[in-house]
Amino acid sequence: LPTDGSQPAMFEPAIEPEYRIQVGDRLAIRSYYDPQLNQDVVVRRDGRISLILLQDVAVFDRTPADVAAQLSEQYP
Repeated sequence: LPTDGSQPAMFEPAIEPEYRIQVGDRLAIRSYYDPQLNQDVVVRRDGRISLILLQDVAVFDRTPADVAAQLSEQYP
């Protein structure tokens, strides 16, 4: 192995891409502040989900963290 700290690429750990939401995925939407907003939804063929108090939300090919941030902003 090299002693200068550099390593061949094959020794570097593989970085897994963050999961992207797909059609048919089942999502658990949970509210810390209002349990009445908790829902289990399935991503429709159009890539959207329907939620209480919100219009349809496009989630296809987005990361769970991205969707969570959007929902945190949109819910009252």
